[in-house]
Amino acid sequence: MNYSEGFIRSALKLHLQRKHSGTDLRIAEEIHIDSGLCRFDVGLITGTAMHGFENKSDQDTLTRLEGQVESYGKFFQQVSIVSSLHWHDAQALTPQWVGILIAGKVRQGEVTWIWARRPKASPLFVPAEALSIFWHEYLTERITALQGSPPPKRWTRAKLADQLASLCGHEGIAAEVMRFLDWRHTKLGK
Repeated sequence: MNYSEGFIRSALKLHLQRKHSGTDLRIAEEIHIDSGLCRFDVGLITGTAMHGFENKSDQDTLTRLEGQVESYGKFFQQVSIVSSLHWHDAQALTPQWVGILIAGKVRQGEVTWIWARRPKASPLFVPAEALSIFWHEYLTERITALQGSPPPKRWTRAKLADQLASLCGHEGIAAEVMRFLDWRHTKLGK
C-alpha cells in the first residue's frame, strides 16, 4: 500500500471527525509531551476522554515505539498505534492495553479502518502529566478561577499542573485539555 505519514494522518483525522460527528471534540497534532522528549501524532480529545494515536507509516521503523507508548500512556487515557504495514510487529511490541488500528485499502477514495486490537484504559495515565502541556499563564488563571485565589507565585509549572489536576479530578481532565486548547487557539489568534 505504501502509505506516507501525511497520508495516514490526514485519513485518520477525517475518519475521527466523521466517526465522532455531532460530538464536541478537538483533534490536536504534534504536541510535545513528557518534558519535550516525545511528540504525539494525533490526539482526539472529547469532553470525557483523551485518545492518542501514533502513526507508523510504511517508511517508519519501530525502534522508538516502546518508549513512545510509555510517554503516550502517561498523557492519554487510551493509546493506539496506526499502521498499514507494521501493525503485526507493533501488536507484538506493545502491551495489551494499546490499540492497533490498521489503515487498510483505499475504497471509494477512503481508507478502510480495521481494529486488530481495541484500546483499553492506560494503566500509566497520570492526570497531571496530561496538564503538563499547559502554559503557566493558563494554569494560574484556571487555578485562581476554581479555588477563588491565585496560587503562590513561586510555584513551578509542574506544581501548578498537579494542583489543577487535583481541582479537576480524574473525570475532568479531558474537558480541561479541551478548554486549554481553545484558550491557546484564541491566544495565538488562530
